[in-house]
Amino acid sequence: MRRAHFDLAIIGAGITGLSSAWHSTAKGLKVVVVGDYSSTSLQSASLLSGGLSDNFTRIATAHGSNLAARLWQFGDRGFDGVVAFAKEHRVPYQPNRRLRLIVNEHELREAEQAVKLMRAAKLFAALVDKDASPLASVLSERSLQVQDDGPRGAWIAVDGLLAALRARSPATYIDHRLVNFSKEASGPLLCTTDKGTEFSCEMLLLACHDHIAQFVPQLATAAITYADQWSAMSLTSSCTEHIGIVWSAFHGYEWGGFCPEYLVAGGNRFLRPLAGVGAKRAEHSAKIEEFTREQLAKSFSFTGKTIRTTALLDIWPCDELPLIGPMYGEERILVACGYMNNGLALGFAAGEYLANLITSTSPDNALRELWPERLRSL
Repeated sequence: MRRAHFDLAIIGAGITGLSSAWHSTAKGLKVVVVGDYSSTSLQSASLLSGGLSDNFTRIATAHGSNLAARLWQFGDRGFDGVVAFAKEHRVPYQPNRRLRLIVNEHELREAEQAVKLMRAAKLFAALVDKDASPLASVLSERSLQVQDDGPRGAWIAVDGLLAALRARSPATYIDHRLVNFSKEASGPLLCTTDKGTEFSCEMLLLACHDHIAQFVPQLATAAITYADQWSAMSLTSSCTEHIGIVWSAFHGYEWGGFCPEYLVAGGNRFLRPLAGVGAKRAEHSAKIEEFTREQLAKSFSFTGKTIRTTALLDIWPCDELPLIGPMYGEERILVACGYMNNGLALGFAAGEYLANLITSTSPDNALRELWPERLRSL
């Protein structure tokens, strides 16, 4: 029988893979998505935010304010894209704000600098008294002030989002796992799945996060796995007006948000060996679960019981920039991973960016710094 052939094969059925399929098929590409439906995205805490998870100063110090601003806008574009898609396709969501709780003097000085830099880059940012913040009614004395990054926080039904992306895209779906691929000198890429399905493609997008290094070993020392977890906690007070607020504290080591029926809280990876870096599998830590609950009680005027805890394994790039673009020396192989706790927005934006990169005769090089070529020396 004749082997099926596609313009683009996408490995991974999470937010990046499904966004790439949706945007690529809209541009007329013949696409196949390979990967079972249980993705890293389904393990997310259902929190959507714009910008980046860490504060603006972190990227600006390491890579300059210009790139930091472009990355922030990239995250905002992803947030806006998800919200627009959810609204059009009736995916349940609740928009609100992105807040950073300032809990010590060092963080306050950093927030002051971040707000200054963000305003210079024409990005929304404000440092407000905690009593004037959207969380004023539930914040404890721990917070000194609040950095408000604007109306780009939201709760979203992730399972509904992924299902809608899959249903609206005319791509072919194979719920297997890719085993290997090979490249002929002047022909297509030949792919085989774990169930023996074979197909060929012109380009291959690896959006399978912690499995990427399996297919491109060159990135094994740069796309580093890490273990993390988050807990859903019951609320002892009504916080309906706070649904959709995404917050972080203590330089992003603590993070969370308000969902319709519970509060999400996560982070505190520093309690793991090597802060979870290099972990080979997702592991639940009872110590982190209890510590997270204790820290939550310090930040808010209520306490809640843990409903469930989700352990996960993800990618954290060594230079703390997302990995999005063609592999050096393998230009028909694309990679996308390493969103550092902001996967829903950045993954959606990555799908649009890669679809444009593949199909445009004059691609936008505004985010060339994200291409894996920057890691060639490793």
